[in-house]
Amino acid sequence: MKSGVFIYFVLVFTIFLAGCIGGGQSNTDVVSTDMLVIKNIDVFPSKDVRPDDQIIMRMEVENKGQRDTYLLADTNSKSSNSGASADSSSAAPSDNTKPSFDGDYLLMDRCNTLYTLEGDMTILSRGNCIKNLPNDVPPIKKYDGTSYDPGKACYIKVSPGQSQTFQWKIKAPSEDAISKMANKCNFKFQAAYSAKAETNTEVYFANPVEVAERLYTQKDMSLAGNNIATFGPIAINFEPAEPQPISAATKDRPDNWTVYINIKNVGTGIADVTNLTVALPKSMEKANCRLFGEIEKEMNDKDCSNNKNDPDCVTLSKELDDLKSSLKIYFDKSSRIVCVLKSPENVAILTPFKFTTTADYTYRQNQEITIKTTPVREMS
Repeated sequence: MKSGVFIYFVLVFTIFLAGCIGGGQSNTDVVSTDMLVIKNIDVFPSKDVRPDDQIIMRMEVENKGQRDTYLLADTNSKSSNSGASADSSSAAPSDNTKPSFDGDYLLMDRCNTLYTLEGDMTILSRGNCIKNLPNDVPPIKKYDGTSYDPGKACYIKVSPGQSQTFQWKIKAPSEDAISKMANKCNFKFQAAYSAKAETNTEVYFANPVEVAERLYTQKDMSLAGNNIATFGPIAINFEPAEPQPISAATKDRPDNWTVYINIKNVGTGIADVTNLTVALPKSMEKANCRLFGEIEKEMNDKDCSNNKNDPDCVTLSKELDDLKSSLKIYFDKSSRIVCVLKSPENVAILTPFKFTTTADYTYRQNQEITIKTTPVREMS
């Protein structure tokens, strides 16, 4: 009876190992795609107009994701008696009037010196202006990496499966303004939001003696830990540089191991990763892993905000700029960060260790349309 139980255990363990054997690396299990997308841009009466005509433009933004997302609509909204009403969860103006805005972060460029905005932007759907983002939503960053003035920006909440539609009334230039010649203007639209990507990864470690014995006898012991990632256009793959299980350290023989943090943009826009962290198990430390937190801590310790010309501060500032530049990721591109970590000690048996990699990012999707204004004589 005992031998039968033992054989059954061996068979089950063998099947378990066979199911885990892969390429020796971590594989990401995630369905990543865009969240907010520009669904439609419509122009009335047409994209070919006469001087002084009124043009109506509508932009529809849809949430294809699985969570509430906040669209940045305006960066400098003001109080007036028109516009969209403030959301009850936001810091509403003290005089309880409605915020007025032109949607300068949705309609980024409209040849302002020629084409005149008539009135405020209108939200045709049931969207409200929210002045402050919820605490669990990363701030949306400017192109230079700085934040917008708190309380001045206007965000529109878009729930999963829903759309928000925005409208502008614009007056075409006069004949004199375009010197009585046909004029073409590229109107540039943008949907910008922020989100957080998170990947939970298991990496297997084993006693170095056991790993060495397996290598010597050429017995296959390779395992592939899983990467479980959150939904969104940014996918993080936490990939050890060597096959698993990785040899653990001992008191007499400390050891390091290398991991590649691969960040891929699987959406159709541009991602700016504004913060990147790796949460390690309690028994593990970083050996050489220079992320935002490590660089910024050194800059704070050296008071670089007041000592920008200090040689160490100049070096750290350049290192941070290089990191930010490497994490500006275009459509279908990837960026790789290399981290060296200390191996855990006293691992007696095959053991998985959990790592959590988190990236805060601002995501932008852009579209353009061309409006042509033709003088009456040329049209005839």
